[in-house]
This record gives sequence, C-alpha cells and structure tokens, in this order.
Amino acid sequence: MKKMQMALSALALIGIPTLLSNSNGPGGNRTGSPGSSGTCQSCHGGTADLGASLSVKITDKATSQEVSNWQADKTYTIQLISTGGASVKRGFQFTLVDANGKSQGTFSNAASKCNIYQAGSASVVGHSSPGDGSAWTCDWTAPSTGGTELTLYATSVCSNNNGGNGGDQFSQLSKVFAGSTSGVSSVEKFQDLQLLGNPCEGRVVWSRQVESAMLFNSQGQMVAEGSQCQELEARELPHGIYSLRLIDGPIRQNLPVVIR
Repeated sequence: MKKMQMALSALALIGIPTLLSNSNGPGGNRTGSPGSSGTCQSCHGGTADLGASLSVKITDKATSQEVSNWQADKTYTIQLISTGGASVKRGFQFTLVDANGKSQGTFSNAASKCNIYQAGSASVVGHSSPGDGSAWTCDWTAPSTGGTELTLYATSVCSNNNGGNGGDQFSQLSKVFAGSTSGVSSVEKFQDLQLLGNPCEGRVVWSRQVESAMLFNSQGQMVAEGSQCQELEARELPHGIYSLRLIDGPIRQNLPVVIR
C-alpha cells in the first residue's frame, strides 16, 4: 500500500509541470515564424470558433501615431489585440524577425503578465500567465541600420476554460514591417509631395523626385509617364483636368492637375 502511494505521488509530481506549463507561458517559439517550433495549435488543436479575432497595432512611441515602416534607432510600441469571445483566459506569443527568422532590434517594457525571452535566433514576447484582458503591449527599439524588411509573427489562444487543451480557439497573423533607409517617415514623405504650380502650363512639376509618375486624362487614359523624375511634359496635351499619380516606395499619391 505504501509503495502504491509513493508511486501515485511520483506520477502526480511528474504531471504538475505539464499542467502548469501553459498557465506559466508556453516558452519556446511557437509564433509560426521561420525557424519556429510551429504554432500554439500543436498543443491547442481543433478548429473551435469562440468568436475571438487577433490584430496588431504598431505605433511610434514618441508620437503615438500608427506606422507601417520603421526607422533606425527609433522606439515603437507593439500592441497585440485579441477581441471577441467570452473567455477570461487568453495566451499569446509574437516575434519580429527577418527572412531568416533572426530577430532584429530589442524588445523592452513588456506589459504585466508578459515575458521577453530568447528562443534560438529569435527574441520572443509571450504570456507568463493567462491574461484576462484582450491586449498585450511591448516596446521595440529598431536596430541602428535601417532598410531591412521585417515581419511580425503572432499566435494566440482563446481558452474555453475547461482546464484542458481541447476546444480552445487558435488564431495567428503576420504583418510586414518595412525598414526605411532615411530619417524621413512615410507620413512626412507623403505630406512633402506637392505640385509646384497648379494650373500648369507646358510642364507638370512637383516638389521632389519620385520613382515613377503617371498622368491620366478625365477618361482614365494615361497620357504621360516618367521614372526617377520630378516633372512631366504637357505642352502637347489639351487643356483640361488631369490626375497625377506619384509612386515612391510605399508612397502612393494622386493629385488633381489643371493644364491650360
């Protein structure tokens, strides 16, 4: 009898880490990024739909403006948001890596119930205990050299509170976070593009050189185009209203033009 009790006690102790592992955070890299160990779905299987959805918001820490590209040495706040469903227990992981699955930059200031840790070549942010809220935040400081395109990979579990791994809802997403090689943000570049004189006579000229430019008439037909340019020839075009489309990296700008 005594031997049986000791055996049962040993089995119970073996089971404790398994039971507590997810509640203390899954560890490892289960974000679905290159080089990861898959996703949370490897444990939380099934295709349950508990009404939850997953999204991410990246903002410039200094201005609180949402951004789609990063600049060297700047700090951003990453907010992973799980909404919908009635669950009070949710978990997550996310990482920000290059095409080879290697982290760039540095995570810091993780929110309550969040951990930052290294898993192979990736730095991962994950829950340290199940969250009863719907958002997790962490700061990220960009590396000193810009230009690299990074991707944020995130996974999340919305629990059905049954004490096991079955019947939970798994969600995942990825978001490209492009690197800027200059110190000028996309918003600033967008505002910088302006026509120099409108109405125009003979030439359509704008404030700086762009990768490509196209001019369309009122019927939507392209009547002029150029690359690596700051103006388009318009001497032979009939007087009227046109649309100028300027493209420069991630910037897409359409400007109304009057030619006379």
